[in-house]
Amino acid sequence: MKNLEPAAPFNVPVKDNCSILPVRVFLIIMIITLLSLVSDSCFASDSCVTADCHADMGKAKFVHEPVANSECDACHAETGKTHPGDKGAFELTEQGPALCLQCHDNPGEGKKHIHPPILEDCTNCHNPHQGSRQKFLHEPLGDLCLMCHDQIEQIINDSNYKHEPVAKGECLNCHVPHASNFSPMLRIFYPRNVYTKFTSKKFALCFKCHESDAFTNRLTTDATNFRNGDRSLHYVHVNRPKGRVCNNCHGVHGAEQPKIIHSESPAFGAWNIPIDVKMTKTGATCFVGCHKERSYDRIKKVVNN
Repeated sequence: MKNLEPAAPFNVPVKDNCSILPVRVFLIIMIITLLSLVSDSCFASDSCVTADCHADMGKAKFVHEPVANSECDACHAETGKTHPGDKGAFELTEQGPALCLQCHDNPGEGKKHIHPPILEDCTNCHNPHQGSRQKFLHEPLGDLCLMCHDQIEQIINDSNYKHEPVAKGECLNCHVPHASNFSPMLRIFYPRNVYTKFTSKKFALCFKCHESDAFTNRLTTDATNFRNGDRSLHYVHVNRPKGRVCNNCHGVHGAEQPKIIHSESPAFGAWNIPIDVKMTKTGATCFVGCHKERSYDRIKKVVNN
């Protein structure tokens, strides 16, 4: 039998610690770098609107487009501080309305009258991220306007009768929210004088809701209840060279008497003309400072002295 000798052992060179250390350090650095990249990738995919610290962002009924698209850097810029953690880690890319005008057209451009919030801060009315209402309004429209217009709120609260758009909070029926060529922020022209020569164009704001026939037809049996027999008393008061403007008698927001009629007309400067109207089923009697007592009746025409 052939004598089998044991095979020679593998010759595995043993490296000293000095030669192994750089390899280990390199591997550790690579692992840390990869973990960092994975962590950054996860954070980027989560974004601000899905991270735990902003968990409710983007969940409202109406969401501002940059928020919906996770484009937080459209408005917020990093300052180099740690986030989360350090205060002031982000700052706005612009201040005030200039921030909004980076994306939105300037609604006040070329207009004579600018709503003050447009010049100060759009977030007075709008939430910049999201909201439960269209346009991200802080409150329902009527309530939103009264947050600043406390004088109008006082008139409304003191009024027994309210103009229908006001009662419904539909301020935008007559006013625009941002800017207008017509004071006070009106959609279209309305006379600011006590008297004016009548034209349909001058009263177009009122005619958006109210029938113009009562003012253009001298005789009518159905265009208005303010008539003596078939004689339109709207026509008598308004359609003339020195016509009365509607708010001489009517409160545009509210008033104390039926048909939103003032108890005192504020249109004549220092003297508020008293108006006292006693309504009947088919007419009324008017006691007013600008003329002697007058009555009217839709069914049986009244002859006034």
